[in-house]
Amino acid sequence: MQKKTLENKTPEISIGIPPETIEALEKVAQRKDLPLKALLKLYIGQGLRQDLSKEEATELALKRMKSRKGSGESVEIDLAA
Repeated sequence: MQKKTLENKTPEISIGIPPETIEALEKVAQRKDLPLKALLKLYIGQGLRQDLSKEEATELALKRMKSRKGSGESVEIDLAA
């Protein structure tokens, strides 16, 4: 697995995925009207939230929201998604 850090500090990784899986992902992405990259991020986020405790998932979501908004404003998070 290769790891590369971009200027905006978002790490970029490269992984091998079987062609059949890519084809299936592309079909799902098209049905959901999403770019493939967005669908992959969605699936990774869902799996991560499922494996983390509720407290860890809330903490992660808050960190992501603060980094996106750049402020300490109050944010409500629905972990059921």
